[in-house]
Amino acid sequence: MGRTVKRIALGLLAAFAVALLAVYLASLRASPLVNELLRDWATSEIATQSDSVYALHVGRLHFNWPLRRVRLDSALIVTDSARNARRSWPKATVQGVLRSCVISGINLPRLVLGRGLEASQIGCAEVHWESDAPPDSASVARLQQARPPAPRPQPAPDTSRRTESPHGAVMAFQRDLNLPRRVPTIRIGRIVFPKVAIGVVARKPSGDHTRFDLARARLRVTGVVIDPAAPQYRARPLFADGVVLQADSTEFRPDTAQMVRVGALEIDLTDSTITVHDFEEGPRISDVEFQRLSPYRRERIRVKAARLAIRGMDQGGYSQAGAMVARAIELDSLRFEILSDKRKPGRPGPSVPSRTPQSWFSALQNRVAVDTIRATNAAIIYEEFKTGHDRPGRLTIDDVYLLALNVRHEPRRRNDSDTVSLEIRGKLMHQGELRLAITTPLDAERMTMRVRGSVAAMDAQAFNPLIEHVTPARIKSGRIDGVVFEYTVRNDVARGVVVPRYSNLAADLTGTGSGGILGSRNPIGGLLRATAEAAQGLKVRQNNPEEPDRPPRIGRVNHTFRGESLPSWFWNVLKQGLLSVVLK
Repeated sequence: MGRTVKRIALGLLAAFAVALLAVYLASLRASPLVNELLRDWATSEIATQSDSVYALHVGRLHFNWPLRRVRLDSALIVTDSARNARRSWPKATVQGVLRSCVISGINLPRLVLGRGLEASQIGCAEVHWESDAPPDSASVARLQQARPPAPRPQPAPDTSRRTESPHGAVMAFQRDLNLPRRVPTIRIGRIVFPKVAIGVVARKPSGDHTRFDLARARLRVTGVVIDPAAPQYRARPLFADGVVLQADSTEFRPDTAQMVRVGALEIDLTDSTITVHDFEEGPRISDVEFQRLSPYRRERIRVKAARLAIRGMDQGGYSQAGAMVARAIELDSLRFEILSDKRKPGRPGPSVPSRTPQSWFSALQNRVAVDTIRATNAAIIYEEFKTGHDRPGRLTIDDVYLLALNVRHEPRRRNDSDTVSLEIRGKLMHQGELRLAITTPLDAERMTMRVRGSVAAMDAQAFNPLIEHVTPARIKSGRIDGVVFEYTVRNDVARGVVVPRYSNLAADLTGTGSGGILGSRNPIGGLLRATAEAAQGLKVRQNNPEEPDRPPRIGRVNHTFRGESLPSWFWNVLKQGLLSVVLK
């Protein structure tokens, strides 16, 4: 028995010694291979693909082959600013750092036999990335073409070599990537970066810039395969089966005056889905500061949503050309606020042509194609300051359901071939059921649309929060039995009809905002207001129809667009038709 135990012990000891020797011999080959992959090949590949503008510096490597693990202290990517400045078109200035990285679960036999690197996981404790991209050549060329000709003829921009663009950089890197001969394939089960900070700046030809920040992000990549024998893997995002980026407290600055705030963000490149929670867009400053710093800008817009999801996004179209192509955009608890300040003076200098919604879309430089945009549980708030009023008039639509179909925009195309259909349902001033249907081409030369809608029964006094703060009058009593309207807009002019049905309508003058003695807060002013009302200064038609057996009066619409926001435009059109019926 003693000899048997001794033989087993000796056998185990020998096996252990052989295993140690095998690991040692394998490490003699594996360590140089990993060094070659991370130091020689990776640094050379980045330098080659960037024309030596970018440089990769790899820190110390620690090998633990019994545990099949390699630890990297740090890796740094920097930009050679001097070399970049000498290029015909500079690349983005980047700086990236990875700290405390570990490659674990390495398949040692596969590596030493020259079949490639296979590992279960790569993880880094911290990842920081900063990028500052100049405007691409196509955007600069478009800006120069749009500007009036200079007094002296200038040579046209040489765009033959200036083809750099921020779009498609990652896909181009994947397409041109070549692995070293001794490591022909790379397979990684998952890549986990639990702490990622990203800052991206994109410069515009106008001199403004866009900034995107991810302060506390997490990146998880699964199923990475880089295999020249299987080229289909090159078309996958980051060569991976799954790529999910999550972040909290994200900020995105479309320009220096605006900011987008996000409470939580998830980007699933595999599922082509972007989900945003607690979304907010608007000026970076308070309303008071906005009014002070923008003495001529009359409108302030804020947008909020509890959730925004973009589904079925075409990643290739966006990465290669900046195209916004998606199957659907969904918004939950959307809140759309517009503040219009009519008290502000007009901007000095030559008058600027009114900008229609179509002209705004036509100014977009990239293609837009979204099959469906849907908003639920939304609210639209329009507020308007009038001269002489210290409080804004307020128009609200609550419990809004919005559906837009076939949203299409093609850059540099001005026609009405593609038509967007928009449906809106909601509660007007918390009471009347509003239904609105709009069809309009986004790329039309001038404002063009067809509008049909209706408002259900409601109390006429519900409009006082708007009327008494934008006119020197208020509604005393009345019941709206319903309103239907339909008009067509051609060449910025709306023509159509408004048919209001109401009963027992009465209004009086308040004088607020009318100026002069009529607006004075004293007994004389009150007497004059009463006299003016008695003299039919504000005499309204009490009922429409005036007799039960007679048809209702029809208000005619003939209103020209003068640069208002869409809510203001819709109100002005309807107001014209309503007043032609209500006032005698």
